[in-house]
Amino acid sequence: MNEELLKRLDAIALKVGTTATQLWGVLIRQARVEMWQDIGWMVGWLAVCGLSAWGVRWLLHEDEPSANDGPIVILAGVCVFAVLAAAYCGQSAITEGINPQYWAFKQLLGMLK
Repeated sequence: MNEELLKRLDAIALKVGTTATQLWGVLIRQARVEMWQDIGWMVGWLAVCGLSAWGVRWLLHEDEPSANDGPIVILAGVCVFAVLAAAYCGQSAITEGINPQYWAFKQLLGMLK
């Protein structure tokens, strides 16, 4: 890290009553917590997608076909949205898990703005 960032990290740590080393360690541990939260969200969104896909399949295989395709379109849209949300959460979880220092660095930059 460069000197300017270290000075600012010391200033932030002083404001919260700790040392820069301890604050950095807390941010690294928080990256792991964020990773598991994102994994939880990803699993939740995939479950929403699975339920939506099951609903579309159920509506398509009804004994009495209806002329109203609205619910099918809505459920298909929910499924697509859920897949995109799960992909976003998965990408975040991978970043936080593989490189927690990057996540901590981004958090520090957010605090400095």
